[in-house]
Amino acid sequence: MSLKINKKSFKQNYFEFNTFLAKNLRLLFASVFKNLRTYIYVYIVPIVFMLGVYMFQSFGGANKLLPPLIMGLLLIPGFGIAILLNTLISEWKASIFLKRIHVIGTSKSQFLLAIWIIGYVIGMSAILFGAIVMLTINAIYSPSGTNDFLEAFSFLSYGSFGEAFSAWAGFFLGASIVVLASIGIATLIAGALKSISLTQSLIIIILIFTVFFSDLFLSPSTMAGSKITVIISYFVPQKYGAWTTFYATSDGNINYFLSKPVSVLITVSFNNIYGPIFGGLGYCTGLFVTSLFLFNWNNRG
Repeated sequence: MSLKINKKSFKQNYFEFNTFLAKNLRLLFASVFKNLRTYIYVYIVPIVFMLGVYMFQSFGGANKLLPPLIMGLLLIPGFGIAILLNTLISEWKASIFLKRIHVIGTSKSQFLLAIWIIGYVIGMSAILFGAIVMLTINAIYSPSGTNDFLEAFSFLSYGSFGEAFSAWAGFFLGASIVVLASIGIATLIAGALKSISLTQSLIIIILIFTVFFSDLFLSPSTMAGSKITVIISYFVPQKYGAWTTFYATSDGNINYFLSKPVSVLITVSFNNIYGPIFGGLGYCTGLFVTSLFLFNWNNRG
């Protein structure tokens, strides 16, 4: 009898959880996509920045970047979701928006799961949109007449079906780690802190730090020239997504994305793809669990 009651209670709780989750997804999707800042913070500013990093690393197109580094650049728009979610959650906490969601019976886990799903969809779409933009711009304005991004995509598709699938799957996984890490940082800061100005200032500082030490702004070869910078970069969760992409899109050959021979580098961050995969997923899990415990519904706690 007890088993039947528990089973019935589990089904009822599961149904209620999914019902509230679906309602939250519809409500939050509508709120996010009606906001002009979504398009500025996630699609416009990060893609302009990615174009600037590409110009910087390729010296205006004069220096041809290796395909894995090109694929790494495409991860940069995944950082933008952190600013958007941090801003929106902070403002929602200061208004009656989250209070109303909480009053109708929505739990922290339901709300955060909804915002993580929405953030993931938007972040991955930003990476896809950035790839399309860079393909187009590079095709029109490339001084050498070649399209570095199209060549990088062809490089990933070269070989057997299994090799191509592993390369694309690794890129997808690396992009997912970058986006999820950015979401985790944003929800942790905005959910735990009460001051809107403090959360916005802190997220900008953290993003500058993470972009610089992610091995995407400066190439992994440059970062490997100093043991101190490599050690510091281990505290950046997005770095693990970058190295997952580097290894996956180079078929595990480190010389495909390190321009200098390994023998002259001071420190190589990871010797295989498993370190960044498990390290990145561990970081993301830790951020999400911590944000769940520290999240406050409003700025009064």
